[in-house]
Amino acid sequence: MNLNLLLISVILISCLPFTIAEEGEDNPDRAPLEASVGSIAPDFTLVDTENNTFNLSDYRGDLVIIEMMATWCGLCKNMADGALMAINNDINDGDLLNVRIISIGVDRDENNTDLKNLSTERGYHWQHAIDTNSSQVAEMYDALPVPTTAIIDSDGYLHFLERGSIPEYDLRSNIANIQTCGTISSCPEEKEDSSRFSIPSLSIIAVSTLLVLISQKRF
Repeated sequence: MNLNLLLISVILISCLPFTIAEEGEDNPDRAPLEASVGSIAPDFTLVDTENNTFNLSDYRGDLVIIEMMATWCGLCKNMADGALMAINNDINDGDLLNVRIISIGVDRDENNTDLKNLSTERGYHWQHAIDTNSSQVAEMYDALPVPTTAIIDSDGYLHFLERGSIPEYDLRSNIANIQTCGTISSCPEEKEDSSRFSIPSLSIIAVSTLLVLISQKRF
């Protein structure tokens, strides 16, 4: 294959995944995310593994960490074993005040017995409850794929919503930031690090370079 043609192919292929991803973000078939950062977190009512009925709104006055998970999810277990276990130990020791953790199983093929077996086996000593068709936590928080983590302040506002396993440092940073600033309107927005190139920006640079070379008739 001609070397110039090969170079063009590599550059165009490198850009393709990001074009597809950007188009997917505006997919009209995707259910809207009802929970939005900066707004009151959607309330729900569930029955936990100890057979206690509770509402999210019952915990106003506390900072609430919600881990949306499933028992078969390896990333969920890693996050629970690491970040959540460490934070829960600080809660129990009195080093973190007015903070609670709730793990919600969003796979409705599972049940509270599955969650209780997992929490007992792995020593997860915080609240667990299975999602239901009537509460629809997974839909309201767009919680699939798991894990998805939400942090809600003492006034019920959603400060943080992110998919994937969250490192302990990031969770603690968010907790400290919320506890320090008090209200979401007072919390400083994170500044992007302009010194780093994102992968999509590198693809744009590659296309720009290709166009320049073509304009200079080097191909």
